[in-house]
Amino acid sequence: MKEDTILLTATVAIIFACLLISVYGAERSCYERWKGSGKDMTWGIFQGCQIKHDGAWIPEDVYRVIP
Repeated sequence: MKEDTILLTATVAIIFACLLISVYGAERSCYERWKGSGKDMTWGIFQGCQIKHDGAWIPEDVYRVIP
């Protein structure tokens, strides 16, 4: 019984650590893509990477630069 509890706790801790690393990596990736653009950016688990354009937050994948 004690071994099962230790195994479960270790498994949950490992899964949580992997989730935190993934979230940090996604946020850094968003920042790296937009840091030189001069636009504000934000990242969240549910909304993903967003940039501020004309006063509104929009998903980065719908933003297009038309020359």
